[in-house]
Amino acid sequence: MSTLKRRLASATNRFKHYYLVAVRPAWTWGLLGFFGIMHLVTFFRDEFLSEKDRQPYKILNLIPHWSNSTWIAFLFLVLVAILLEGSYRLANEQHKKINALNARIRKLTAQELVTLLWFDKAGAQLPGSHNITASAKTKPNVLELQFEKPVAETAHIAAMSGTPNIKKFDIDHTGQGATIVFSSALGDTGGIKVEE
Repeated sequence: MSTLKRRLASATNRFKHYYLVAVRPAWTWGLLGFFGIMHLVTFFRDEFLSEKDRQPYKILNLIPHWSNSTWIAFLFLVLVAILLEGSYRLANEQHKKINALNARIRKLTAQELVTLLWFDKAGAQLPGSHNITASAKTKPNVLELQFEKPVAETAHIAAMSGTPNIKKFDIDHTGQGATIVFSSALGDTGGIKVEE
């Protein structure tokens, strides 16, 4: 039974693909374009030409009188053009979807690149910290950090609730370490958030 389901799914997917590549552009551009041109020809013929001058512009007189092999070659070329246009359009739509998904992934990855530090009275990191390998208080209002993943020098820092305001934030040239100077001495616990 699973083999039958797989074959049906495969046939359904193939049909959807053929529809997107060949049928949809053929109906929109081929048939509508053909009937639109026919309507314009008949409109101008019937409205602007006298009865005598209309005869050469009858629709059947305008269609070339080619041999069967020429018509088959012409229809084959039209089919190839429809398939090429349809495959380009389908690839373009998929490319746009892939780009949108990549942008979403980059946004989610950027959110994961948030560095969080919860620290105790000595400045040591507490559970719940993220992207921190070490932290220590070197002065009552100075905290030294070591990052697990490098942080850009343009990163923004924010003090969490209950933590003194940040006076200065310096990231070293490697992006692996930073020094934070607070406006006052640190309390028993605190937290910071660094966003790139």
